[in-house]
Amino acid sequence: MEGAHQIGGYMMTDHAILTFPFPPTTNNLFVNRAVGGRFRSKGYKAWITEADLVLAHQYPLPKFTGTVALRLSLGPPDKRKRDLSNFVKAIEDRLVAHNVIRDDSDVWHLEVFWDWTIQGVQAEITYMAAIA
Repeated sequence: MEGAHQIGGYMMTDHAILTFPFPPTTNNLFVNRAVGGRFRSKGYKAWITEADLVLAHQYPLPKFTGTVALRLSLGPPDKRKRDLSNFVKAIEDRLVAHNVIRDDSDVWHLEVFWDWTIQGVQAEITYMAAIA
């Protein structure tokens, strides 16, 4: 991470690239139940566990405290047709859960595309001021 410095266990930087396992589609993140409302699906819980392990190997994680551009390269596990935009939410939620970004609303620019040369997801995060 160029121009990075560490503060309180986080890397402060203008740009970072993190990797994730391929996420479940937004349509399969939650299950609705008649009693008790909405819950994370078993598949989503399993993915969160795997994603958190993958992120743990990338410590110290960067921390962005302002608006960012997020560029997601997704390497699908097979050739099935998929709706590209349905894979953003799970990644953004893990970035927030790990304090990499403060909130989903801090993503002011989003680019998402298929990349058959990678496995999983590559998330490139850049401060908006750094690309202005």
